Amino acid sequence: MEHKKSIDEGWKESVAGEKEVLKQPSGQGPIREEVREEQRSSAGEPAQKDPSGSPTPSNDNPTADAMEVNFSNYITSLIYQVLIFLGQIPHPAGGEEIHKNLQQAKLLIDTLLMLRDKTQNNLDSDEKALLENSLYELQMKYVEELKKDGGHDR
Repeated sequence: MEHKKSIDEGWKESVAGEKEVLKQPSGQGPIREEVREEQRSSAGEPAQKDPSGSPTPSNDNPTADAMEVNFSNYITSLIYQVLIFLGQIPHPAGGEEIHKNLQQAKLLIDTLLMLRDKTQNNLDSDEKALLENSLYELQMKYVEELKKDGGHDR
């Protein structure tokens, strides 16, 4: 008796649709709007439409812009992680508990340095200022924490 295997390849269509969404400029295009519409309806939110009848993003979520994938948000997320590992702010999963890890902080600072070097002459003035100023501040905080721990980056 032979068993015939059946493979569900529906996921390929889903991935192709998501790739199309990512190709659209931020917040633009019919595919991205369809996805937003679908997300709103699945979350029970009423669809919002502008006077032309096309769906518009909900203004109820002030973090929508903060969730946009761009260079500044990526750098900011790395900065936030460095601050956690330097013990400057509590880990979000650990409540108020401080989880200092200077090796991890150094790795992330080195990552930011590499990004600065690799993106040289490709950043706008705001991105460059964010990266340069943050690197300086993080390096100073790292040295302070290293001194507090007796020079050991454990």
